[in-house]
Amino acid sequence: MVDGQAKETFHSAYDFDTQKAADHRALEGCQESARRSGYPNLAKKCVVVTRGKGPGYGAATCGDGGCAWTTGYADLQEAVDAAYDRCASTYKSCQSEGITNWEDFAGFRKKSPEKVVVNESCRPHSTRVVCQSRCANGDCILTYQNGCKIHVTVQPNFNSFTNQWEYPAPSC
Repeated sequence: MVDGQAKETFHSAYDFDTQKAADHRALEGCQESARRSGYPNLAKKCVVVTRGKGPGYGAATCGDGGCAWTTGYADLQEAVDAAYDRCASTYKSCQSEGITNWEDFAGFRKKSPEKVVVNESCRPHSTRVVCQSRCANGDCILTYQNGCKIHVTVQPNFNSFTNQWEYPAPSC
């Protein structure tokens, strides 16, 4: 993007196997956008302003005076919402519909799978059980206060108010 002309020159590049390839495409896209927007002299001033630090979803939206973006979110809608919130907190008239979004999973090392107990033999059997859950698309790991970790899957429920499928939090 070109400083001072973010809205006209912003370009994101994602899901490349290397950062070098993503940077190259981002600069090319910025230069193309600058020329298309009537700023051919600014094409030389394009710079990469951010890089994703890990896999996930990203989004970008622009308002009067600049753009805001997010990367590395586990959920696409969260990335879109965060980009809009970030834009609205800094700029006026941020685009609220048709927000540019992407998934960026290529080129990042895969995490080694977390060790998870398959059966529930380590689950505490007290009357009061406390656990934390980490979930991605209904695939959850429950971690109990004794350190026991159990894999569970939750089924999505349709929320008629938001007109979307949602995954409920698993119970301990």
